Amino acid sequence: VRGATVRKGTLTLEAQHPGELDAEIAELSAQVSGRILGVDVDIGDRVKKGDVLVRIDVAPAQREVGEARASVRTAQASQKRAAAELKAARADLERGKLLRKEQLISAQELETLSSRVDVLEAQIDSTDAQHQQAKARVGTLTEAIRDARLEAPFDGAVAERYLDAGALVAPAKVILRLVKAGPLRVRFPGPERD
Repeated sequence: VRGATVRKGTLTLEAQHPGELDAEIAELSAQVSGRILGVDVDIGDRVKKGDVLVRIDVAPAQREVGEARASVRTAQASQKRAAAELKAARADLERGKLLRKEQLISAQELETLSSRVDVLEAQIDSTDAQHQQAKARVGTLTEAIRDARLEAPFDGAVAERYLDAGALVAPAKVILRLVKAGPLRVRFPGPERD
């Protein structure tokens, strides 16, 4: 055992650990296929959240939206026609039932009228499904048009630019790397004793 006099003072502890600076990074990639119309930033440019950085050609998608909207109108017209035919077929079936009670038509003729109602009910279900499918297609294409503009997800600076105007892109193809502005983090390993 050794003894010592207690003294009041400042104790300095030092340690060295290699590490790296780290910031929030976003790799902006295409959500749709197409030709890049413009990349409006260069490496080092500062951007604000919401700034449009890349524009992709949406002309093909816009044409498809027109076609899909026409399909919606066609499906709506088919629904109306099938509903009118079903209404008439149900009326014919009711008249047929009355005529059958009076033995004025055969059982086979009544069965034909009943089958016609069943067929038209199935046709209504089919046209309804076509209508829903066409509406969903319009929604998907409209979303693709919105996705043809890459916007900055946060304030930052452009660190890398992988593609230029005129290049063809596919979904998930990285176009830009953006580094968030603000404080940096330091990452380093350290032993438990430190």
